Amino acid sequence: MITPTTVSESFVKWMEDNSYGTFGTNIYLNQIPDEAPDNAYWVVTAGGDVTRLNVTAESTQQFNTQVFYRNKSGQAVEHNLFALNQQLNARGCFTIEGFDLYSIEASMPEDNDKDVENRPQASITVAIQIYVS
Repeated sequence: MITPTTVSESFVKWMEDNSYGTFGTNIYLNQIPDEAPDNAYWVVTAGGDVTRLNVTAESTQQFNTQVFYRNKSGQAVEHNLFALNQQLNARGCFTIEGFDLYSIEASMPEDNDKDVENRPQASITVAIQIYVS
């Protein structure tokens, strides 16, 4: 289990808590190791910016992450990323540990072709906005 100190780490913890996998076993942060299993996610920090600065000195910051997933089955890749997209874009209360969440939004799955070992892979982009005081 990961102890989050960054937005990306907190998102990985959310994935663990929602049964997508286990950090270091089949969920990785920023790089996927050579020995990772065929069925694996990796979350890559992809920048962001300050999206709103209020006169009261509060601001909203947006962090972008890309979530990649691979599997030997192309259908499993599409289904798993679509399910993740649907959960992230669902109505209701959404929280990530250690941060005051303003909004979260996920793109539709994008096919990334096959990796060097002929496993289908795809990704979604997740925009996470937090309040900063």
